[in-house]
Amino acid sequence: LIPYGLSIGTDEFRKLYDEPMSELLSQDPKMLLEEGLKEIGKAGQTLEVTFLQSNPDNDTKVIAEYYQNQWQSKLGVKV
Repeated sequence: LIPYGLSIGTDEFRKLYDEPMSELLSQDPKMLLEEGLKEIGKAGQTLEVTFLQSNPDNDTKVIAEYYQNQWQSKLGVKV
């Protein structure tokens, strides 16, 4: 989540610390979602989730559409 090129003093952050999410990036996101739903006792259930964005401008709409596309294509959920 920390971009490359960000420095702490004279050292680049990514050279000092590993990317904690890199292990998850190699895993199937749909499988991770299913495991998480099992953990909270919601596997196989229809869930309704509300996603709120702060500004009703065009940029915010484009970002929301990107999230929608990613959730549908990567997780197989209807948004």
